Formats: sequence, C-alpha cells, structure tokens
Amino acid sequence: MAFTAAQQVHIRLFLGYPFPFQQLNPRLEGAIQLVGANATASDMVAAMLTKLLGFYGLDPAAQAPPLVDQALGQAGIKTVESADDKIEFGTTSGKGGDTSSAILDAQNAVARQLVGALSSMMGVEIASDVFSRRGYSGDGWQSGQTSRTGRSFTVGC
Repeated sequence: MAFTAAQQVHIRLFLGYPFPFQQLNPRLEGAIQLVGANATASDMVAAMLTKLLGFYGLDPAAQAPPLVDQALGQAGIKTVESADDKIEFGTTSGKGGDTSSAILDAQNAVARQLVGALSSMMGVEIASDVFSRRGYSGDGWQSGQTSRTGRSFTVGC
C-alpha cells in the first residue's frame, strides 16, 4: 500500500525536511515510494506516524488531549507552601514556571526515538529536530548529508 499524501507530509515533517523543496530531495522521495510499496514496512511507518501525531496533537481522530499538552499542564507547578506544610508536585526540572519539566523532556525523548526509528526505516537522515526550539536548521541536506560516522555522500547527482 502506498503512503497517502498526508502520510508523506508527516514523514517529511518528522524527519525535518521542508515541504516546499521535495523535488530537491530524491533520496527521501524515493524512500517514501519504496517503503510505501511494502505492506509490512508501510504499516510500521504508519504506526510510528500515528504515535508522533498523537504526541504533537495533529491527529484529528484523537480522543484524548495531546501528550505534549498533558505534560505542559503538569509543568507549571513547582511548590505550594502553607504555614504548616510544604508540598511539592510533579517532577519539574527546577525551572519554576518554565514549561520545561522532566515529564516533557521524557516525552520529547520518546518522540525523538520514534523519529530515529522512522529515519532508520526510511534510510534517510534527520534534517532538523522538530522536537526542539531551534526550528529549521538550514539547507545542508540539499547538497549532501553527513552521517554520524563523518562520511558524506551526495544526494541526487
């Protein structure tokens, strides 16, 4: 079964590739076609995408609030004090009212692991970390990608 147009967009999003430049990335586009043609592989990728969409809150069929919203709801309270007692809630990272917490950090780590699995399944490196605050990390993927071992290769020669 081939990936739907929506699934193709989600694959590009979570691997960190910009939507407007699809024609400049034949490696990713070829992988989408090849993996999508295999029923077992495409089912595995679809399951990963469903989990990632649920985390991010992009699944229109989801019944529960997104995991990221649940974590943010727990991240704001650090301590409550009264004259007699001091009560500490949750597992915040000690940054007070900041939205960072151990819960959110753990959920981001799980999402990154899913993106890593997606990357491995597709045979394409992660261009940008969509679970960070950095945003788009540049056009380095257009001329080639550097692997974690330091070797490089050219895409679309």
